[in-house]
Amino acid sequence: MPIGLLNLYSTRNLGDAAIYASLAQMSPDSKAIGCLHEDQPTVIEGYNSSSDLYSCNTFVSVGGDIFNNARPSLVTRRFLSNIAELKRNPKKTILFGQSIPRSCRSLSFRFLAHALKQLSSVTIRDEESYERLHAAGVKTQLSFDTAFVLKPDGAASALAAQQLSVIGLEPSKTALISLRNESSMYAKNNGEKQLIEISEKLLERGHHVGLLVQADGDAADSDRQMALRIKEACPRAVIVDPFSHKALIDPWKIFIGYLSVANIVVAVRYHAAVLRLISGRCPYVLHYSNKGHDLCKRLSIEGSELGVESASDIIRSIENSARLKFDVAPIACHVRESFQHALSTIGMQ
Repeated sequence: MPIGLLNLYSTRNLGDAAIYASLAQMSPDSKAIGCLHEDQPTVIEGYNSSSDLYSCNTFVSVGGDIFNNARPSLVTRRFLSNIAELKRNPKKTILFGQSIPRSCRSLSFRFLAHALKQLSSVTIRDEESYERLHAAGVKTQLSFDTAFVLKPDGAASALAAQQLSVIGLEPSKTALISLRNESSMYAKNNGEKQLIEISEKLLERGHHVGLLVQADGDAADSDRQMALRIKEACPRAVIVDPFSHKALIDPWKIFIGYLSVANIVVAVRYHAAVLRLISGRCPYVLHYSNKGHDLCKRLSIEGSELGVESASDIIRSIENSARLKFDVAPIACHVRESFQHALSTIGMQ
């Protein structure tokens, strides 16, 4: 029986797609199902969409920032819907690999904490979220992001290198910059001015610059418009789009391939950093929330707050990140062991 995934977001954000693939991979029969309606879903190995979710006997509330709440003094319908998902079968439900975003506070945080206390197990991916839940009396485990268990696919990496060359980017000289549009849930500054300056500085220093599209969902979560604006300001930068391939390789695998073969990765989006690290190489992280800051702090990854530092001040750190190696094995092992422990709590009910 596959596990049922709750609180899904979108397969068209490739970071979330990587989470779903990770959970399917770690499931007892390497399968996961979820009820997610999208016009153009991306393919995810091991994951299938199904409306018959509650025939499952194990449920996982997936990683991510799904408990954002856009109304600080009140609670949104979307937030309440996500809470309701947790309450359907709490003793057979675990929450795994999530962050509790700072937008979830006051009344919404109290609602969430109450719901989490009913679950079989709660595992969080960042220290700030762990401390908040612990202080609220929620029994919580601390691990890392679920996608750390993935590995780059050789065929996807080869195709990624080939496609970079086709669009004029030599992998050994390429600096990929991940983008993130402005969101009311996070800091108002989306760092666009800083990213333009970094692109210009990298081009001046002989690097090839690729603007990496990770999300192509609705208007609130798409990197395309920012990519186009930065390219207009920096015409020599090239947009790198994992969604454009017609090959029989999952887009999230192509995305990981780009991150593994590029010489430099400047990661604004959290999963651009995580999925660079699984290749054994370090990114430079421009963090905009607690999850990205936690990645830098706990794993000693070079980075700074998005939109704060000048390109001139951090350009050498960005270049130096290309030479830094990362041992992902103990992190992947910790995630797998944490997940198996979480599943075991359902068996003990």
